[in-house]
Amino acid sequence: MEKVNEYLMLSRELRSSLEAAVSDIFETYASEISLQSRTYVVPAVWGPISGNTLDRVQEGIHRKVNVAVESILEALTSQTTSSLQDFGTRFLVRELFVWRLAFMRQLARNCMMRQGSELSSLTPDNLKEMKVAGSA
Repeated sequence: MEKVNEYLMLSRELRSSLEAAVSDIFETYASEISLQSRTYVVPAVWGPISGNTLDRVQEGIHRKVNVAVESILEALTSQTTSSLQDFGTRFLVRELFVWRLAFMRQLARNCMMRQGSELSSLTPDNLKEMKVAGSA
């Protein structure tokens, strides 16, 4: 039973860290993310791809993701983790950020469309009230 509690505690810690980081990123850059294509966050999460540069918003997102990824990895990895396992863990964590940010973007766009608002009216102020219901 003790092992089960350890897993539950780790799960809660990871979920809390992830949700806090994604919420912070989305609240900070909601209007910019919402107005871009759904692939906009991929280089922001992963960093510059194939020599491309990041814009100001993507750089800010990338910095915040890096801090969060390192924090999450501290909870996940041990001294005996191989470089392949470390890469796999980093891959999964970053992909999770991509999908959570893409989901938040689409949720914001859907809310604005339902309210009959223009997407150009998206601001961090009118998106701060938005909350994600539930968790997977």
